[in-house]
Amino acid sequence: MPELPPQDPLTTLEAWKRCCRGHGLGPTAPRVAILTAMLELERSTDAVIILQRARLHCPSTSLDTTYRFLRALLRHGLIEATPQRRTHWRLRALESDPASPTPAALPNRNNS
Repeated sequence: MPELPPQDPLTTLEAWKRCCRGHGLGPTAPRVAILTAMLELERSTDAVIILQRARLHCPSTSLDTTYRFLRALLRHGLIEATPQRRTHWRLRALESDPASPTPAALPNRNNS
């Protein structure tokens, strides 16, 4: 069986789940679906797009849950929010230690 290329541990779902646990945000099915959606999208986007992608992984994910989780991630400094017509959300980079619950400092970027 061929070896798979190594994955960057800072962009894996497991690293994000550990990071969230470190901040007291348990990995419920909707939260994991939201994280998965954000990792798949790889760009800042609004909550409705995130919700639509998250529902592919967990159909019971609600808009309310999406906004509450995004706000919790923002409060803990794990994501960036860029106000536009609709706020766009983006995961921040994790520190080099994937077990660390601290995001790396990123320059404030506006993705139009």
